[in-house]
Amino acid sequence: MGSIDAIEYFDDKFFVLIHNKLFGKLHHHLIQNNLAKQSINSIDNWLKKFISPNNLKEYYSFSILESREKPQYISIPTYVRNLIHHPENEYHNLDENDLKNSLELLLRIIKENNITL
Repeated sequence: MGSIDAIEYFDDKFFVLIHNKLFGKLHHHLIQNNLAKQSINSIDNWLKKFISPNNLKEYYSFSILESREKPQYISIPTYVRNLIHHPENEYHNLDENDLKNSLELLLRIIKENNITL
């Protein structure tokens, strides 16, 4: 089976679009099948069931930064989704490796759970 690492040229814009589509379609599937609710936290909790703790990322939202709360530890797919959807949060940067890892995790989870999108 091929992997994202086998791709010689990595077009960030293209893979950001693919990530958005995968994450969105997976989220829709989970809601339709009563596996998750509308919230991003709900899909993140579902994703965490299928990934190891080393695939969690420390994330500071603006509300956490303003209140000086501890960061959240969210799945890499949710982390990447948040960075794409909230570019105004300059505390984090979208890293090519995180994007690749997230896509691989999403594809693995979709395959292992026999999800048709």
